[in-house]
Order: sequence, then structure tokens, then C-alpha cells
Amino acid sequence: MDTRQVMQSLVDVRQSASPAAMLSTQLLRGETIAVLDKCGAYFHVRSARDSYEGYVAGEGLTTSASMMTHRVAVPRTLLFAHPDFKTPALGDMLLGAELAIEGHEGRYARSTRGEYLIADHLMALDETVSDVIATAETLLHTPYLWGGKSVRGIDCSGLVQLSLAMAGRNAPRDSGPQSQALGTALSPGTPLRRGDLLFWPGHVAFCYDEQRILHANAHHMKVVIEDRLEALERISAAGYPAPVAKRL
Repeated sequence: MDTRQVMQSLVDVRQSASPAAMLSTQLLRGETIAVLDKCGAYFHVRSARDSYEGYVAGEGLTTSASMMTHRVAVPRTLLFAHPDFKTPALGDMLLGAELAIEGHEGRYARSTRGEYLIADHLMALDETVSDVIATAETLLHTPYLWGGKSVRGIDCSGLVQLSLAMAGRNAPRDSGPQSQALGTALSPGTPLRRGDLLFWPGHVAFCYDEQRILHANAHHMKVVIEDRLEALERISAAGYPAPVAKRL
């Protein structure tokens, strides 16, 4: 099977082979995909990370896969041609993206592609974060984008998947499969705690603490922390049932 690696900062995955098609998800630099078919200028692909399928434009993919060593641990970091932040930026990398580091110069790490970035913005692939909510919190105020998976724009399930990935946990891409695959269901009335998940049909939120939730949502059109009871009332008024609570 034809396997390729994402080499752009972010690659859109669409529902069909057209730039006008709905955005399904996005791929971060370093992700590996299997090419299932070619459709004009687009490839029908399957993500190695979560088996999600869709269509991507051919540019931004490479057939020469590299062995990744590190991932980006901050929402966004810049790439430079030299170990000097005063030089023009070549581009950026986003939270969760992976790259191969071959050396260091001062506070900069050097990738195998000759790019320099702040070493403190990276973590080794075998490292994980301990607080999923702290990761999600770094994306506060990120615009809501259906199918988005980065600080440029993100949706509810993308926020959950990305935050869990930084903690070393795999999760499906969409909230429906997430509700089936993640955690243990809590009995109604069980006190909620930081890191619990609340699932509605088509939506998911983290519990920030006992009283508040953290989620990307189309009401605020961004990632917010808000009072849980107020959110429950608003969502119920829109015709949705009470959420199912699950503990990771």
C-alpha cells in the first residue's frame, strides 16, 4: 500500500475530492496516511492514527517518511532558517505535530529538514502530559471550526482527541465514536471531577472542575470555560437530552 507522510503544517481532509467539500478533519505535520485511491488532484486516504478516511490535495505529502523523535507541546511554534528569532520565519508547527530532531544549538532544536525552533516548545515522543485539561486549556479562545484540529480552528471532538493524544491516549476523531470508546459511564448524580467527559448527540465537553466545563462549541464559536449548569440549560432548551457522563 502507498504510504505517505504529512509535511505541511496542516492538511485539510475533505468529504469528497473537491476544495468546496465539507471539512472532515485535519492532519498535522508528521502524521502518516495510507493512500487508498487517486481522484484527480486528490488522494483518498486513511489516517494511520485514527483510521479516519477522506480526501486530501496531493501537495503537502511526501513518500519519504522520516522517523519522528519529538512532538510540538505548545499551541503553535515558529520555524526559522537559522538559530535566531530575528530571522524571517519559514512557517509554523502546531500542537501535536511531529518532527525529527537531529541536534541543538543553544535554545534551538534543529530538525532533519534544517529548520530551527525553540527546544522548550517540544517534547520527546515517549513523553506524555499528566493533565489533559491543562493541554485543552492552552487552546482557550481558539475559533470553532467544524473539522478543525489545531489552534487555527478546532471542533469539540478535535479538542478532545488532540488533548488526549498529548497524554498518550488514542481516541476516535468524532464525538459519537468517542462516546463509545472512551471511559466508563457514570451513574446519574455521581459528582463530576476534572477530566470527566460529557457526551450529547453530536457534542462532547470536558469537565474543567465540578462546576464548569471546557469545550469547543458553535454557540460561542470558540473554545470556552463556562458554568456547567448554564450550559446544560441552554443545550436542553435546544432540544438535546441530558448528557452521558464518562470517566477516563
